[in-house]
Amino acid sequence: MAVGPSSMAPPRRNPALDGLRGLAVLLVILSHTVDPNFEPMGAIGVTIFFVLSGYLITTLLLEERGATGRIDRRRFYSRRAWRLLPALAILLSAEVAWRLAAGVTLSPVAIAASYGTNIAMAMGVDVSTLGHTWSLSLEEQFYLLWPLALPFVMRRNPVATIVFAAAVSGLARVAISVLAPWPVSFFSPATRADAILVGCALAVALRQEPRPSRLGLFAGLAATLLTLSCLTVGVPAAIALIAPASLATALLIARLTATSGGVFGTVLGWSPLRYTGRISYGLYLWHPLMLSMAHVHRFPVVVFTLVSTFAVASISWHAVEHPILRLRLHQGRRMARTVPATAGGP
Repeated sequence: MAVGPSSMAPPRRNPALDGLRGLAVLLVILSHTVDPNFEPMGAIGVTIFFVLSGYLITTLLLEERGATGRIDRRRFYSRRAWRLLPALAILLSAEVAWRLAAGVTLSPVAIAASYGTNIAMAMGVDVSTLGHTWSLSLEEQFYLLWPLALPFVMRRNPVATIVFAAAVSGLARVAISVLAPWPVSFFSPATRADAILVGCALAVALRQEPRPSRLGLFAGLAATLLTLSCLTVGVPAAIALIAPASLATALLIARLTATSGGVFGTVLGWSPLRYTGRISYGLYLWHPLMLSMAHVHRFPVVVFTLVSTFAVASISWHAVEHPILRLRLHQGRRMARTVPATAGGP
């Protein structure tokens, strides 16, 4: 979203959130294709993904906890694996084939497959063409830890607890960026957890107050901030804008979920943008490879990267990701139908 993938659909899917995810992945792709100095544009896109992931995953976990009294962690991890691993495995297989043919090291593939890219990059390790998997690694680390921590967080003042943790992460990023090389603060899980945690805090807050009022003006200011942030350049700006972009994204999500979303819901609910959000995982996975092909063959970079990436991501969604999701949904429904018959006894 994923980065940001379309993680797992919330019980009541909000089309505008798919559109927001689509906007996020377009910002990331454009930041890589238009000009390498547009780091803030890509950072804003990834930040939107992180806030969305924190919000959606926490919402699902809280709804499951409210309905059943517990969180089925085994089921949660299984759903994450089935959603994320197949498409990633195809990308890594292609990367392995290329590296074997070129006679270069497979270590970046091993790092990406173990979801350790962000930690490796924070330590200065070169992961070559798989550098973009750092955000997937950070989200996977979140998926691993959050279901374990959430029940304890919910015991007392959960919103304040999560916001405090997010503030510590953001302040650590700013402090470390002054004292150490920028990759340390930009990729470390400890310094990039704030955006995800802001999404988590939003999910908990909306459980307590499902329809917050007077969001229209604040959402407008948030959208303006995100737009202006994308026009800045340089790594320092990217680092400085992560925290305000996280809060701005949370305000937009709150606006989109509180009501029909108003003008934001209309714009983000535009069907091409929604479809872009649906296939955003594939778009994020494959765009660096398409970009490298454009450079090697001297194709028009932006046009070739966008067209080819959309083509490959669409195939990935319709041939791999969506069929697997439908299969898992079918199996879940079949198990739900059989459980009452076997659990009731004679």
